[in-house]
Amino acid sequence: VDPLSLISNTDLGYIFYWSGEYINAIHQFERTLELDPYFAHAKIGLGYSFLAIGDNSKGLESIRSGVEYSGTAASYSPALGYAYAVAGDRAKAEAMIASLRRRSEKEYVDPIQSAIVYAGLNDQSRTLAKLDDALRNRSRDMILIGSDPVFKPLHGSCEFDRILSAVGIRTALL
Repeated sequence: VDPLSLISNTDLGYIFYWSGEYINAIHQFERTLELDPYFAHAKIGLGYSFLAIGDNSKGLESIRSGVEYSGTAASYSPALGYAYAVAGDRAKAEAMIASLRRRSEKEYVDPIQSAIVYAGLNDQSRTLAKLDDALRNRSRDMILIGSDPVFKPLHGSCEFDRILSAVGIRTALL
């Protein structure tokens, strides 16, 4: 309806991303960023899309700048933790997990945030444990796990299928 809507344009980019159309997602996020180069949500989506095609340096840089633009403390960003993990900086990814753990001692932190970082670290058992926690906590983001490429390595595992079923998703979409 509104071709200049940053949210609508970004959401279209995420639809491409979740459906595995990473090049289309990149183009859509870039078009959105032509409207506002500081729109954090589009920058982070662009970063995830670059990571999905294996361009780790562009992915990390895009997510890093998106987190900066959002005003979020970098130490609290699961997207940045995931990007560090995928880009091979295990120490920074694990520092992100520790930061999320410390923060959760003071306030509610959705367990899916740690699950995202553990997925980047390819730690399936901890990813699944955090997804179970997120399921128990009724995380709103659980509705995306069947199509989110972050969790693609879990597809086909009995435990992941059980979690999908509990969420009400019959099978993973990717």
